[in-house]
Amino acid sequence: METVFLRHKNTAVIDKNEPIVKIVSNCAKIIAGNDPLIAGATYGADMELFVNLGHIPTIMYGPGSIVHAHKPDEFIAIDEYMTSVKTLALSIYHWCQ
Repeated sequence: METVFLRHKNTAVIDKNEPIVKIVSNCAKIIAGNDPLIAGATYGADMELFVNLGHIPTIMYGPGSIVHAHKPDEFIAIDEYMTSVKTLALSIYHWCQ
């Protein structure tokens, strides 16, 4: 048996016109009342594996700020959390139509 270590060393890019981008951004606008930021990130994430190995258009979406991530005092505001939950629920609904 061979052990393979997967590291975040590659970038992951998808077209902003992919259905998943359109659906989640439209639902975020409906729930939050404003256009979400659609941008790249400068840190590693599992998205790279889905996009590059699985050829699955993938986004990163959620509450909070990367500034607060993976630290002893990591937190997200409850209102941001609830906005994300509602956005993802509505996105799943639209994706399954």
